[in-house]
Amino acid sequence: MPNKSRLPLLAAIYAATIFISAFLLFQIEPMVSKAILPWFGGTPAVWTTCLLFFQTALFAGYAYAHVTNTNLSRPRQALVHVGLLVVALVLLRALPGPNWQPKGDEDPTLRILLMLALTIGLPYFVLSSTGPLLQAWFAHSFPGRSPYRLYALSNVGSLLALISYPFLFERFFDLPHQAMLWSIGFIVFAILCGFAALQLRAALPADSADIASESTPVESTSAAAPGSLRYLFWLILPAFASAVLMATTNHVSTDVAVVPLLWVVPLALYLLTFIIAFDRPAWYSRLPVAVITLFAIYASALAYKEGVGKIDLYECGMTGMAAQSLAETFHLGGFTAADKAISPQFPVSFLARIVVNFIAMFGICFLCHGELARLKPTTRYLTAYYLMISAGGAIGGLAVSIIAPRVFDTMFEWNLCTFLAALAAVGIVLYWLVSRSLPAAWELSPAERELPQSELQKTRRSQSRLVPRVLLALVLVPMAFILLDLSVYLFTPRKLVVFESRNFFGTLTIREKDRNSAAKDALELLNGTTIHGSQFKNPQRHGEPTSYYSPQSGIGRVLQFYSANRPPGGVRVGDVGLGTGTLAAYLNKGDFLTFYEINPAVIQMSTSGDWFTYVPDCRQRGAHCDIKLGDARLTLAREVDTPHLPRYHVLVLDAFSGDAVPTHLLTAEAYDIYLPRLATEAVDGAEGALVVHVSNRYLDLARVVRATAEKLQMPYVEIHSPGNAELLINGADWIVLTRNQALLDDLKPAAYIPKDPKPPVLWTDARSSLFEIIK
Repeated sequence: MPNKSRLPLLAAIYAATIFISAFLLFQIEPMVSKAILPWFGGTPAVWTTCLLFFQTALFAGYAYAHVTNTNLSRPRQALVHVGLLVVALVLLRALPGPNWQPKGDEDPTLRILLMLALTIGLPYFVLSSTGPLLQAWFAHSFPGRSPYRLYALSNVGSLLALISYPFLFERFFDLPHQAMLWSIGFIVFAILCGFAALQLRAALPADSADIASESTPVESTSAAAPGSLRYLFWLILPAFASAVLMATTNHVSTDVAVVPLLWVVPLALYLLTFIIAFDRPAWYSRLPVAVITLFAIYASALAYKEGVGKIDLYECGMTGMAAQSLAETFHLGGFTAADKAISPQFPVSFLARIVVNFIAMFGICFLCHGELARLKPTTRYLTAYYLMISAGGAIGGLAVSIIAPRVFDTMFEWNLCTFLAALAAVGIVLYWLVSRSLPAAWELSPAERELPQSELQKTRRSQSRLVPRVLLALVLVPMAFILLDLSVYLFTPRKLVVFESRNFFGTLTIREKDRNSAAKDALELLNGTTIHGSQFKNPQRHGEPTSYYSPQSGIGRVLQFYSANRPPGGVRVGDVGLGTGTLAAYLNKGDFLTFYEINPAVIQMSTSGDWFTYVPDCRQRGAHCDIKLGDARLTLAREVDTPHLPRYHVLVLDAFSGDAVPTHLLTAEAYDIYLPRLATEAVDGAEGALVVHVSNRYLDLARVVRATAEKLQMPYVEIHSPGNAELLINGADWIVLTRNQALLDDLKPAAYIPKDPKPPVLWTDARSSLFEIIK
């Protein structure tokens, strides 16, 4: 038996090991995801696929902890675990090597899962098993002391890792240094965990009498086993919370930026609900959480329907009509000549949309984890409990990452999860009211069951448990209104949608607008909620360049310059990002255009002729139009090594998913690939130009491009062009980098010079941070 004076030290080692393992576990997630993001198009699906792997590996670690805890003696558990630690140290590698880069035609999901399994898989597996395994060891070494506080401690470590990554590690350390620091941390963890395991081999349970005064009573080994229904709840609750986490992350990331910041925030909130629920169960109160969550769900659904802009309160479905009726009845607000209340308006900004989505997600996860904490078993069934929780998390991840993209044409899982959560929240509110107005037999104490009905009602009244039934009726009406509105906001088919498609690289929608006008009838291609091109349906207007590519835009002016000053052999253009193929409108007979596109669905939409005809029309005019499938940067890098390949007079960077930014296309190393593919006057008859599209609602991408241009000592011109709704033209921001002095002189009259520009921000493959360029 160990010296009793060493028991505090052993307890501290258990706590430190669990904390460090949780920190490393959640530090590696954004780090490795960011490292492989450039290889797979920079889409949100990269993160959710990685998250699926991490949840599956967590389940495997919990399964290992459960099996060894129930089938091996403590000494054998210790030996097996020390052996795993040694193997993990020998095979330790924090980041995948470049040999794992895709060639362009592989299934991204399978390749990411396989790559993570064969690189970081074993260390992650060992880390994931630490929490439940060491808590079981703690319960063995310290009988009567609850190990659930250690579970809360592990979640604190996880939360700290997630918060520190974007604020500290991502900003001040590049990826190689991050990997080095993580590896050092893993070595420290392995030493502490190995020491705890060796101590376990020699340890016998401490005398419970010695610690009875400072702990909970020792649990009886004859405690009743949890029933099958409880096991089912242990599985369903974390599965739903996990699905909500990943669906919300996808929903938010699609229209903002695919960067660790927007991965980390929802995951940190998700972990925070675990911490609150398990460390302080009293902080979870079912009714208030359900009510707040319901209002947040309503706000997020309304923002989803209306988008960014102003919302009229009285136009918000049934609840808006009810609010208007109340205002008119009680003469609230201003009145028009028709004696109608003026609808209050409130703005919905990008930040407001993010906040209400995250509040709703937090509330839903808190409901799930709060109920989960209420159902926790005695320590005898601790590893089985954690095993079911991890299995639920993996099931939720599997549903969103693998099943949903193959079942739904849009990101419908967010809509579905949100509505189901609203139903649950309404159910909780109604259950609370009903249980206090209609006493249920299953809620009666044994003493109350013996009372006559009249005495029982008196007792309930005396305990203030009787809620007037009229209050129940008053609550039912707004709850019904809320659910009706949510069904409209979340499930009503969007108007004028012609076609929808979804795959690993995002959700695409083709929408018709101005259907009733023969002259203005047009189709738009959207990724998420961001327009990626449009075209008039009238054949006489097919050739008009629209959206961000108007003749007054930066790219429009550049292409017109090269057409007017045609190089020998024709103009050669490379375009990273196909969209609707609008740039093809500028090419003529004898010109060459190559699109680089990673999403096969975009290629099908833009080349079949069923929806957009820019590419087919370009080919009919005699221009050579080619499309290369795969990540543009990787494809261009292979072309750099291909001798005698013609170079481009114009190379366009315009590959965005929604408003999400594939950061790997804007790093300094990426330009080292682009510049060798640009034409030179000596060889190609004219100096080439690199044209970068920097339009973005939320990020100042111009600062990144300016920094790279200054690093390369390359002249550049910024051009801002206004929108014109009648001509389907969107406002656009472009930056042209070129050593072609004639082109610079031609663009100078249209140059945009920002007032008080912020300092440039240089991105590299190893270091890029969103914080510095948020508008």
